[in-house]
Amino acid sequence: MSRIIAVTSQKGGVGKTTTAVNLAASFSRLGHRVLIADCDPQGGAGAYGRVKSAAATGMLAAMRGECSPEDIIAPMYDDGRVAGCVIGMGHPSDLLDFETASAKGELGRLITSLAAGFDYILVDTPVGSSTILKAALEKADEMLLVLNCRAAAVKTLPDFVRLAQWIRSDINPALKLAGIAVTMYREGDSSEKKIFDHLRAHLPAGLFLESIIPFDPGLEMAGIRSAPAMMVSSAADSARAYLEMAAEIKKREGELDSGAALDLGDLVAEGMDGRDDDSGEDDEDRVNFRNRRAENILAEMCDRANLAGAVIADRTGLPLAVCGLEARTADIIAAMAPELGKTIEKATVYMDQPNANDISIDLGSGERIVLRAFAIDGVPFYLVGLCPRTADPAGEMLLAATRLTEELA
Repeated sequence: MSRIIAVTSQKGGVGKTTTAVNLAASFSRLGHRVLIADCDPQGGAGAYGRVKSAAATGMLAAMRGECSPEDIIAPMYDDGRVAGCVIGMGHPSDLLDFETASAKGELGRLITSLAAGFDYILVDTPVGSSTILKAALEKADEMLLVLNCRAAAVKTLPDFVRLAQWIRSDINPALKLAGIAVTMYREGDSSEKKIFDHLRAHLPAGLFLESIIPFDPGLEMAGIRSAPAMMVSSAADSARAYLEMAAEIKKREGELDSGAALDLGDLVAEGMDGRDDDSGEDDEDRVNFRNRRAENILAEMCDRANLAGAVIADRTGLPLAVCGLEARTADIIAAMAPELGKTIEKATVYMDQPNANDISIDLGSGERIVLRAFAIDGVPFYLVGLCPRTADPAGEMLLAATRLTEELA
């Protein structure tokens, strides 16, 4: 029985196409026939095996009835056990035609037809939400979400989860989550490790694949050569990691069939909103706030306002800058921030308080937590301080939030 896996991501540059190609090669080495359906208009997957030149035509022609599905398949690797097909755009207007035909169900029907000759179809989908992605998920058995542990990529997760949940509830109830694949992971990078640990602690157990793809310059070389990692000696570490990931996905399939694995409804996205633009600035400088300016602003605020400590948290509850707090305390306070933020949002709506932006809670220890909501480049964050009940840090927190907004925008 063939399985259709949609390989997806909400943000570019996280290794989605690289993952689709290398998983296909790995499934082949595990004894399967695999088809890569390159439905991404950028055409990255098709370029690996030079499918554009090898195939007689593309998916668009098959959807128009100009050729048979068999005509669009071209061999890629392992003596044809890995094959590919592309959209087949000869003119920019063809993309609009492809999207229109996809919306009418033609792409889904084509994918289903192609599946008959393969054990796996890996559909390389466009980044973000689109008609093409929706069409692929309508017919997919599983969705594989590719993610790297950078703040800009993580912040796209909630929107994508909501889309997938809508697909599952209204269009394809059988859609399952194969897992979240973490790629380009730098184990020695404290920022990435903190983000990864935070996600694993706050999302359902088993959501992430245990197999992690490391950051590997050799994998870049494989991409330049248009070859999977296992065909380039310098990418041996990535080749092993992708082979382990393919084996893990196969192992999970039994759980998916029995219904025991996590489904998309288990992904809790509420309170994890956040946007990132493509301004080209470095994610760590612009979003992650682990820089000297943020720490200095917090330190000056704590000193002036008699705060025991403070933290900047994002909408996921991740501490992004800390002053005067132990790591465990900072994590707890940051995790509380989104819940307190929801209270402010409700006050704005239900109590007709359009300018509400701060809140405080008295603790039994004689201290209190004070939170102020603010935004940078339209992205919401929380400034949270821990102080004695007798202190009134509201003014200093306003000044600090203003400085953060101005200096880190």
